[in-house]
Amino acid sequence: MIRRLTLTATLALAIAGCAHSPPEDARRYREILDTNTPDLAFTPGQPLSLSDSLALANRASESLSIQGESYLRAIYDKRRAIAAILPSANLSPSYRIRQGASGRGYDADLDIPVDAELVVFDANQNVNAYWRDVYLIERERDRLLEAQESLLFDVAQVYYSIARAEARVRVLESSLQVQGERLRDTQGRQKAGTARPLDVSQTAAQYAATRVQWIEAQRLVGDGRASLAELLNERVQQSPLIDGFVPGDAISPYEVQIETAQTHRSQLAAAERSIVAAQRDLRVAIGAYYPRVSLDFSAFLYRESVPDARTWEGLLSVSFPIFSGGRIDADVRTAWSFLREAQLVEAQARRSVSREIDQSIRNLKASHDRIAELQVQLQAATDAFTQADASYKAGLATNLERVTAQDAMLQAQLALATETIDQKTLWLALLKANGTLRETLLDQRAMPTPSPADPNSQEPG
Repeated sequence: MIRRLTLTATLALAIAGCAHSPPEDARRYREILDTNTPDLAFTPGQPLSLSDSLALANRASESLSIQGESYLRAIYDKRRAIAAILPSANLSPSYRIRQGASGRGYDADLDIPVDAELVVFDANQNVNAYWRDVYLIERERDRLLEAQESLLFDVAQVYYSIARAEARVRVLESSLQVQGERLRDTQGRQKAGTARPLDVSQTAAQYAATRVQWIEAQRLVGDGRASLAELLNERVQQSPLIDGFVPGDAISPYEVQIETAQTHRSQLAAAERSIVAAQRDLRVAIGAYYPRVSLDFSAFLYRESVPDARTWEGLLSVSFPIFSGGRIDADVRTAWSFLREAQLVEAQARRSVSREIDQSIRNLKASHDRIAELQVQLQAATDAFTQADASYKAGLATNLERVTAQDAMLQAQLALATETIDQKTLWLALLKANGTLRETLLDQRAMPTPSPADPNSQEPG
């Protein structure tokens, strides 16, 4: 008896010893995310470009890793589908003990069979399940890339919000320096009797109002830096921004952008994969109406039970689904529902992408026009202030006119600086809409080269 138990335990331990620790599976989705992404060694305080920010966020994002785990689970589901197609084999040792026939003592026997099972026919349920999981893997990969593009766009928005706020800070600091000199000059004129107290009050009020705008811009810089540090998981509060992204001047037509999105937008690709996967899943559900044929085979490595001379046995079984209480019909109807849902999601995604592209094109064209007008406005405001300042010094204009002209010039400077930065964000929104944001910003060999087109071309319908 001891010998038999020892043999059984030895076989069980030998099989268990075949298990191994899971490999570092995360590298499978990291290879997708890190394609053409440099491995940066960031030091707090060093200059920070937009591409470096995107690479750091891509490495630090937990949301991308969570989406990557969904991709891994889809791969594991395909492995299960393959296992269902292939024959399965199990080592099933058993030790049976019972009372002896005479009522005294006991009888015992040890069997060590290898049991194998092969599905001969299942109406291709397992095959369709395999192909369903193949398409689901591709869908999860597309969703992973879409999540990455969304993250990159969010980082770029935060990056340029900081750049916009810092541009406002620079304009306001320059204006404060000039206004401070002018306030001291006005105060000196008052002491000399050539300026009124009203002039001093007006100049001081404008100086204080400009400082209020400067304080708010500084706050926005701090908030943006904190958000960027969270996204990048790095201390970037003191790192100067060195952008590096130069948007193009020409905007491709709507039709070209849509064609680009058809081949590059991961959201559309994922929706198409979902439809094909749902079609395969429907075939799996319909296959349950058909009979199932399986072959079971057992070979005994060691046998003591009667008849102990028999070393193998087989069983061919057929299962006909006569009555299932409506379960199969419910499964089929559910599969049809998922297929219709996938088709609706795909149609909705196409309309959404079309709207995003249309809106991005219109926003960019409007930004180009605004910048042109703001440049004219700034030049006119600068000329007006120059004339008002000269007239005030000559005694031909009031200080209020000079203050008003200076405020108009400052607001034009701020508007132009803000719009110049915002235009880059609008370009990135268009790249995200047509699905080329990743390859433009992360691929170090790619540069933003939009197709040439007339920026004044007719608006898309």
